[in-house]
This record gives sequence, structure tokens and C-alpha cells, in this order.
Amino acid sequence: MLLSIIFIILICIPMFMYIEHRNYKNKMENTLEDLYRYIEIRDKSIKNLQDTINTLNKRLGDIPKPIFFNNISIDNLKIKLKEKFGIFNYRYLDREYKLTNCSEVDRLLNAIKHDYKYVGEFYDCDDIAIRILGLCSIPEWSSIPMGLGVFKKKSNCDDSYIYHMVVIFLDDNYKFWKIEGFTIKDIPTEWKLVFVMI
Repeated sequence: MLLSIIFIILICIPMFMYIEHRNYKNKMENTLEDLYRYIEIRDKSIKNLQDTINTLNKRLGDIPKPIFFNNISIDNLKIKLKEKFGIFNYRYLDREYKLTNCSEVDRLLNAIKHDYKYVGEFYDCDDIAIRILGLCSIPEWSSIPMGLGVFKKKSNCDDSYIYHMVVIFLDDNYKFWKIEGFTIKDIPTEWKLVFVMI
């Protein structure tokens, strides 16, 4: 019996450990290969994104500063939002904003406009809205009361309700607009604002 235990300790356990180590090593090598493939794919995406950013930076350098018509404080912006949309969740990040008109915002959108491919759930309304807002956040232009709005609206497919994110902004006539696909549009009255971050 003692001899069996010694045999197990001296032969079987090291053998088992060797097999497990070999399996672990194979798993790690496969994981590293997967990681290298992922990095290679991401590098191509990053290069494409960098090319887009370089092109946009060249265009942005040519955009004159916006023309502002007046200012609005955070308190007055809250009042305007409440008048238009009622009660909702919100986050305000600045204390004062500068108002401009739709033509000025459209000039910026034309400068940053680029092709993108909508991919449901993976590159959809929220991703696109965040990208547009990020591209609009350049010196001078970032003082416009512009942010992300999440709306509850009726689905195009059935009678259910869905959430939809767009960029919204307030113009110099105190009207709220949405930006979808680099285009300024009216916000449908049936859309219910549930969250805004400006």
C-alpha cells in the first residue's frame, strides 16, 4: 500500500502535471494566435479610422468660427427643455451656452460629414450619435447647446416602443432640432424624451 502511494506521488502526479502544462501551453499559444489575429484586424480598422480623422482634421481647419447670436444660461436651457419635452432624466455639463442658427450648424455638419455603415446593434443610432457629437466638439463650436437625446418612439416594424438616440441642439430661435445622419431635422412631436446630456 505504501509502495502504491509512493508510486502515485513520484510518477503519476508529475506526469499529470506535465500533461496539464502541455495543455495549458497549447491553449495559451492558441489564445495568443487569436489575439494577434484580432490585433491585425483592429490595426486595419484603426488605420482606416486614422485616415478618416486626418481627412476631417484638414477640413475642420478650414471651417470659420460659428456666428453666435446670443447666450443662454443652464437655468434657461433647463426651462426650455422642460417646456418642450416635459419631465425626463438629464445631465448638464456646462453653465452657459452660445446660440447659433441651423445654417451655421449645417455648415459644420457638411465639413465633418463622411460615409459610415449602419450595422444593427453594433453600429447603430447610439454609436452614430456619439460619433457625430464627438466630431462637433471642436473649439468654439462646442459652446452650442448640443448633446445626446434618448427618445422613446414607436417602432417602424410593429406597435412596440423602442429607444432611439440622436444628437439634439437648441438654435437661436429657441427651437430644438435633431441631427441624424449629418442632417438637421425636426423632432417628431410623438417622440418622448427620456434622457438628455448636454
